[in-house]
Amino acid sequence: SGTVETVMHDWIGVTGADGRSFRYWHVAAVVHIGEQVEADATVLGRIIKGCGHVHLSEFDGGFPVNPLAPGHLSPYSDKTKPVVDSISLRNAATGDALMPELVQGRAELIAGAHDMPNLPVPGVWHGLPIAPALVTWRIQRADTGKVVAPQQVAVDFRRQLPADPDMWRVYARGSHQNMSVFGKHYSFMQPGVYLFRLTPNGFDTRTLRNGVYDLIVTVADIRGNQTSSALRFTVANAL
Repeated sequence: SGTVETVMHDWIGVTGADGRSFRYWHVAAVVHIGEQVEADATVLGRIIKGCGHVHLSEFDGGFPVNPLAPGHLSPYSDKTKPVVDSISLRNAATGDALMPELVQGRAELIAGAHDMPNLPVPGVWHGLPIAPALVTWRIQRADTGKVVAPQQVAVDFRRQLPADPDMWRVYARGSHQNMSVFGKHYSFMQPGVYLFRLTPNGFDTRTLRNGVYDLIVTVADIRGNQTSSALRFTVANAL
């Protein structure tokens, strides 16, 4: 419930009494600016023909937040588990892949991961992946299991989403959203790819002794369901 603050040709903005604001995209408005609207009662508009869905964004203090976080949209439950699709090493965030059998110097740690919506999505958006809410990682020796780089958070979307200027500190080359647009090409029904940079400035393998290690990546959703996967790599820096 709140006040209609914005009416555009394809979206509506509503601000609540607590300062949170909500944007409903792909909607042709039947309300006007300044109108008081009530949750579960007021019809804001009609879904624009051909869109087939409403895109909801929530902002708190001007920052985008996860609307599925506790205390937001409810009731909500999730029993699906996100998945680690890949773990790789690169010589740079936009560079070539490194052989995990022989790693030297600084390397970018990259993890590909996805989650699936707990609720079935109708139409052409059915079966398309979303990003996990939390990505963490650690490094341990392959022979003894001793942790040599303690658990660290790569990204945490459980409460707040990253600001636009930080996108490429979070994601690596090859990432794109569902049905992304490349120039004039619309990738209709093509699933998104989410490749995460585990560290914003790479990882210096010279901080480790030469040997064999496991890079373990754990991904979790907003309700704590999680999955882990590992990449074995060998550090062989010049002595």
